[in-house]
Amino acid sequence: MEFLPNDAQIKERDAKQQGLTNPEVAVLLAYSKIHLQSQLLESDAPDDAHFLPVLTHYFPPALQSRFQATMQTHYLKREIIANQLANRVVNRMGLSFVQRLTTEMNLPAADVVRAYWVASELFDGETRFAHLEALDNRIHADTQMQLMASVARLLNRVSRQLLRRQWPCDDMGLLIQHYRAPIATLLSQLATWLPSSEHANIADEETRLQSLAVFEEHEVALLARLPFAENLLAIVDLGSTQQCAIEAVAAAYFSLSNTLQMDWFYRAIAALPRANQWQNQACLAVREDVQQLHLLATQKWLASGQDETARETLTQALANAAEQIRDMQHFEQTDLAMLSALSRNLLRLLA
Repeated sequence: MEFLPNDAQIKERDAKQQGLTNPEVAVLLAYSKIHLQSQLLESDAPDDAHFLPVLTHYFPPALQSRFQATMQTHYLKREIIANQLANRVVNRMGLSFVQRLTTEMNLPAADVVRAYWVASELFDGETRFAHLEALDNRIHADTQMQLMASVARLLNRVSRQLLRRQWPCDDMGLLIQHYRAPIATLLSQLATWLPSSEHANIADEETRLQSLAVFEEHEVALLARLPFAENLLAIVDLGSTQQCAIEAVAAAYFSLSNTLQMDWFYRAIAALPRANQWQNQACLAVREDVQQLHLLATQKWLASGQDETARETLTQALANAAEQIRDMQHFEQTDLAMLSALSRNLLRLLA
């Protein structure tokens, strides 16, 4: 198809650690957008009122305010919305984002696009992408792409959570209204719970971002802590179920992150091989187990606040968990089986 390499050529390139050329990637991008657009047109997504801004922004700014009502009756309304959504999702999240999630979770593409839209709205994804795009020729292209990838990674993981927990993405407005203000509050206070003086990796990233001389202080603080924001939805939910202020939940969550060596866990998982989709899914599975461990520990910590006996029991369990983690850290290299066994042991320990 379109002069793309065949299976034998791909294997040969893989052996030489060579990827696709830019023209080849461009062809795949085009077909990915065409396929996603057709999937959206077969769904009711283009009829969702929450996607109307996509329709409006398709037209020149001079027309948007004067003819907004007329645009909503445009005879190509569905096609425009489907086209623009497909372009945005593939451009922002890459070739395989929709296909990967639809395959893993047996969900239609429209649900994945809705989950992405909610995640982007909650974490100001489009604003952040646009801000980084505006830095063309002001910072090195590799640095710019790395920063954009960190935003995409966050939106990918939040989208996955929305789909995994089967939140009603068909009512995007309800989800956005419920989470927007708490998420904004938590994002603004990440530096309080994650001081750079206690996290060398955050301190290094802040230094690197400051050296670029293109970001304000609050932007540096947030970008350096963006990887820690992926579970903010769960923090908000814990606040509701435990009837605690989200600030108290976040304080417990990030404190326990240090106790359970979550940074080490995530680095160890990131170092695992992902040469095929099954290795990738295995890594995602153990990552979800580790996240569940972290949230379970936070939930139990909050629930034991007024019960001294329960708090002492939990403190001892956390000490035992920390000891098991330290034991595994003595190995020069950890594999998937080791990390999976450790996470399951710790889940049983805290259950």
